[in-house]
Amino acid sequence: MQVITLAGTNVTTTRLGFGTAGLLRQPGRNARLKILAAAYDAGIRHFDTAPIYGLGETESLLGTFLSGCTEPVTVTTKFGLSLGAMTSRLKVMQMAGRAMLRVIPPLREFTRQRTQALYGTPRFDAATATSSLERSLRMLKRERADLFLLHECTPANLARSEVYDCLSQLQRRGLIGAFGTATTYAQTLETLKTHAELCAVVQFEHNGLGSMDVPCQSAMSRGVITHSVLSYTFASIRRALARNASLAAHWSRELDMDTAQPEALAQLLLQAALAANARGIVLVHSNSPTHIAANARAALEPLDGGRLRALRRLSASVALAA
Repeated sequence: MQVITLAGTNVTTTRLGFGTAGLLRQPGRNARLKILAAAYDAGIRHFDTAPIYGLGETESLLGTFLSGCTEPVTVTTKFGLSLGAMTSRLKVMQMAGRAMLRVIPPLREFTRQRTQALYGTPRFDAATATSSLERSLRMLKRERADLFLLHECTPANLARSEVYDCLSQLQRRGLIGAFGTATTYAQTLETLKTHAELCAVVQFEHNGLGSMDVPCQSAMSRGVITHSVLSYTFASIRRALARNASLAAHWSRELDMDTAQPEALAQLLLQAALAANARGIVLVHSNSPTHIAANARAALEPLDGGRLRALRRLSASVALAA
């Protein structure tokens, strides 16, 4: 697996990282640990988590796994978003709820639209940063977080400057390697304009195909982490091609591949995401060990320049539904 030093930091890790936001959708502790082991065995040495993931349980699970790893691993965690009062009740109902979602698929969208009810009011002050980091380090069983990011921040809730001084102090104490933001692409651009000092690292979604290059030019001297190319963009392409047979045939001809084969298309999109963020980290997630291994192999394979150029042309000319 290719290793990089993230721009603007001293954090050295693999270009492919593993996101844990969806890890607890997999039922069973042992099965979840096997998923983490599959990522590690595939050569991935960067793991991304947050206190709110898995209704507050993911950090602890990741910490248990990492405590048994023999090679150095880097970790991103976050602060700002917290779980709301509904959380404890939902933990009890979690397994039954997942079973209902499998039986009644329309409930998925209903549930997704209401996930914000799980969270408290975002807070990005010094006290919140410090207490959140202390908790995360306990859960992760680590002495420092390599990256510590402001989770879903906006310029509006960053009015106070004390958080920068706090994060800088945590960095000097060796409790964090670097800090930055983890929010939407649009909010990343706005935050770079108003609070550039908080953006040594920027993490945002790569879920639009209008340009396959990371268009955040003002961030290119910073550490860039992208995510969701497979969970969002891949799903959008699959839907678009499924609805339009002639479009699917055109894509297959242009890419010289059968776009009805999801594995090949997913690997090409992952290679495109790596090419777009050539100096940064690309996060992937899957609860399938087989898919995790395939993603890691795709990251190792030489980029097919012709297919990537064709993908850029196709994506620039076709508006995909979100």
